[in-house]
Amino acid sequence: VHTGDSITVAPAQTLTDKEYQVMRNASLAVLREIGVDTGGSNVQFSINPEDGRMIVIEMNPRVSRSSALASKATGFPIAKIAAKLAVGFTLDELRNEITGGATPASFEPSIDYVVTKIPRFAFEK
Repeated sequence: VHTGDSITVAPAQTLTDKEYQVMRNASLAVLREIGVDTGGSNVQFSINPEDGRMIVIEMNPRVSRSSALASKATGFPIAKIAAKLAVGFTLDELRNEITGGATPASFEPSIDYVVTKIPRFAFEK
């Protein structure tokens, strides 16, 4: 199912902290293995709820529509930060706009609210 055609809830409501940390670590490992050192990327997973088996279903080594959704959900300007990384800045050099510049952009965003996205299918022509 394409991201644009699916329902999305962020942050994920059914992941355990352990599953979240495993996915976070696996994402970083995938990015390192592929050679993505800077810029916007995303890794998408599927977890079997019966046995916990996790697989990577997609990896985009670029800013994508999924990145735009993540930016909207967190308020973190992924494309803007990716552009600055591409010209040589580091995350530690850039300020986090969400915290009013009190923290570096390398500070992982945390949200205390839930965001939902539901597709709209237009059938009129």
